Amino acid sequence: VASVPTPPAPLVQVPVYTNGPLSIIFTTSNPNSLDPSETLISAQYVNSGPGVIEQFSLQAAVPKSMTLIMQAASGSTLQPNVPVTQRMTVVNSEHGVKPIAMRLKLGWRDANGQAVDEMATVNRVG
Repeated sequence: VASVPTPPAPLVQVPVYTNGPLSIIFTTSNPNSLDPSETLISAQYVNSGPGVIEQFSLQAAVPKSMTLIMQAASGSTLQPNVPVTQRMTVVNSEHGVKPIAMRLKLGWRDANGQAVDEMATVNRVG
């Protein structure tokens, strides 16, 4: 009996971080219906404040049972209400057993030029 690929899962939006004017939203999808262990994450970084956030960077780490590939972000300056995006691919060798989890290291300069460094834990992506 030939297997019929299942349709891709719908996009899931997950707010993963908020601090002052900065919000990070992950939108997840499974682009390969034959390999559910692969998840595409589209990260959106949004500045809801009136000032500019500069030198924004995000570093991510996943558990050893997962691999993470990060593309370059579309920019490092977050103008008010103009999202910056970044694509990531996670392969979870324990798909169905353990959810995708991440540790995030964030850095930026706020509208006053003050350096901000934050760490965040995302217990479940998608």
